[in-house]
Amino acid sequence: MELAAAISSGSGIGGAALNVGLDLIGVASPIPGAGEALKAIRGGAEMATKGEEGAKIASKFLESKGMKEAGKEVTVKTEKGSTRVDRVMKDGEKNVGLEAKNGPTAGLNKNQKVQHGEVNSGGSNTMTGGNAEKAGLEGQSVDHVVTVHVENDEVTKAYCQLPSCKN
Repeated sequence: MELAAAISSGSGIGGAALNVGLDLIGVASPIPGAGEALKAIRGGAEMATKGEEGAKIASKFLESKGMKEAGKEVTVKTEKGSTRVDRVMKDGEKNVGLEAKNGPTAGLNKNQKVQHGEVNSGGSNTMTGGNAEKAGLEGQSVDHVVTVHVENDEVTKAYCQLPSCKN
C-alpha cells in the first residue's frame, strides 16, 4: 500500500521500496521480529540524518554571525568525561562548540548538560580524536558550547552568550 501510494505520487519511492524489502526479510527470516528490528535500525539512521540537517542549518546561522566552521563531530574531553559536539566554529581566535537540536522535542541529554556546563563555566577541556585531528584542532580547547534549536528548517532558539551572537 505504501509503495503504491509512493509510486502514484512520484515521491518517497525509495523509502517505500526499502520498507517492502525489510518486510520480506522479516517474513522470510526464521528469527521472530527480524523485519521490525531492521526497520528500527533504519529509523535510527533517519534520526542521524535529521540531526545532520539541523547541524548544517545551525552552522549557517552562526556563520551569519561571523563565525567560520572549523570541524565536524569533534570529541571534547573535560575533567568530568567527554562529549561530541556537532561542529566546532571559529569566533575570531576562539573555538566554539556547536550543538544543534532539530525538532520540537529535541534537547540535550544528561551527559551533554554536564559536559557543556563544564566547558561553559571555564573548566579545562581538550579536543581529541580523528575528527579533531583531521580539522587541525587536536589538543586545542573549546571556549564555549552554543546550543541552537532548529524546527522546520529554521533556527527557533540559540543559547549563546558570546558577543558575536548578539549581532
